[in-house]
Amino acid sequence: MRILVSGGTGMIGTALREAAERAGHETGLLVRGEAAGPRQWRWAPAEGQVPDAAIAWADAVVNLSGASIGRLPWTRSYRRELVLSRVTATRTLVEAIHRAVEPPAVLVNASGVGFYGDRPGERLDEHSGPGRGFLAYVCRRWEAEAQEAQDITRVATVRTGLVLGDGGALAPLVLATRFGLGARVGQGTQVWPWVALDDVAGGILHVVASSVSGPVNLVAPAHATSEDVTRALAEVMHRPHRLVLPGPLLRVPLGPAADELLLLSQDVEPAALLRSGYRFRLPDLRAALEVALRGGSSGGSIDPGHPTTPPGAAPAAEKVAEHREEEREPRHGSPSTPQSSSEDLAALTVAELRQRARARGLTGYSRRTKAELIEMLESS
Repeated sequence: MRILVSGGTGMIGTALREAAERAGHETGLLVRGEAAGPRQWRWAPAEGQVPDAAIAWADAVVNLSGASIGRLPWTRSYRRELVLSRVTATRTLVEAIHRAVEPPAVLVNASGVGFYGDRPGERLDEHSGPGRGFLAYVCRRWEAEAQEAQDITRVATVRTGLVLGDGGALAPLVLATRFGLGARVGQGTQVWPWVALDDVAGGILHVVASSVSGPVNLVAPAHATSEDVTRALAEVMHRPHRLVLPGPLLRVPLGPAADELLLLSQDVEPAALLRSGYRFRLPDLRAALEVALRGGSSGGSIDPGHPTTPPGAAPAAEKVAEHREEEREPRHGSPSTPQSSSEDLAALTVAELRQRARARGLTGYSRRTKAELIEMLESS
């Protein structure tokens, strides 16, 4: 499968591209500067410019673009940049997908658990409504732009939590702990949804290869408070954990960002991932922290599919392999092109049927219903 990534040079984007290549996919990259390789395209999202050739090349688009939430302080101008960098990049991609003769089968758009706001005492899944606050507003705007493509392709918005990798939001906690400043943050009882970097990459690949759509909570299933996280980090690093950082003290240098990033409580459940059969590679907090401190990835190939996929649907990894095999099949018109039965085709999703149509060299399938796609494939 050909996966086009925007915002692909940061921690998450790099891990995603490496995992995708190990799994046998091709990856392409949208860059702001000069293209430095055969599968790179220069784009200017602020001006609404992206090469149509990049979208035409892709089977899937993964949009990770957006100014860093971790850059502080959040001045008035930077808050505006946090919003616009996400909205304009997403809008540019959606408009390009609408222009495509044969659009990609899926758009996976980044978002965050900030969507839920501060929700102490609640168990949150993808059906939970939005919360209050600046990040909730950012995520609502971001996701709304992505959903503008849902009439032409499958759209999934992945809401990530605290990513445990070599860098990102974990970096300042690691630095403080290394110097013996491991501390409880606020009351320490607020729930911090976390996820290993390996599972961010694996979860996104699972969404790409499966039929999951709509919001997807990209967090580990294990519940952890902020004190669980900071104490486990100190233990893994063999450093003390004796200090306390009260909320009022944190608000002095960080302002509202202290409440939005550190002091809020969000008990988020990855219901959509679990329901679709994803099995977490690093579901244990301590193990995830150990991997993060070793460089962020446990190495090896990430299997995006699992045997617990609901009945009637092939595991995601098998779907991806099947798609790659189809690309190697003789094109439409060859007498050796294998035929699929109605029963086989009925078990596939619309996205998978479109991939089969593309692999056979067919055209005009992007706006067909499932029944029309099956009829098209049966007659090809």
